[in-house]
Amino acid sequence: MFPERIRVFVTNVATRTEMSEFVWTYDDMNATVHLRETLFTLTLRYSFSDTERCGEFVLIYTDQADKEYRFYTNQEQGDYALAQRLYEVAQSSGMTLPF
Repeated sequence: MFPERIRVFVTNVATRTEMSEFVWTYDDMNATVHLRETLFTLTLRYSFSDTERCGEFVLIYTDQADKEYRFYTNQEQGDYALAQRLYEVAQSSGMTLPF
């Protein structure tokens, strides 16, 4: 489960991504989206846990000093919907659509 500060940050990043302020890269082979900004980088990776038998996300925040912070959520936890929302808006942020 995400700590409250991370939950607020992820909500803000998702909203700003929806408003086209951020464009993420999407790696479909690794089910990963990645955002590189001046002050931080974010990576969000989806996987299916065979152990827990559910989908899970890992969010990796890297600060300017190159220090990594990892946060986890899965389908059994309340933050899963928030992580899924961010993953989906991030995945679509770099798409070119016909209309």
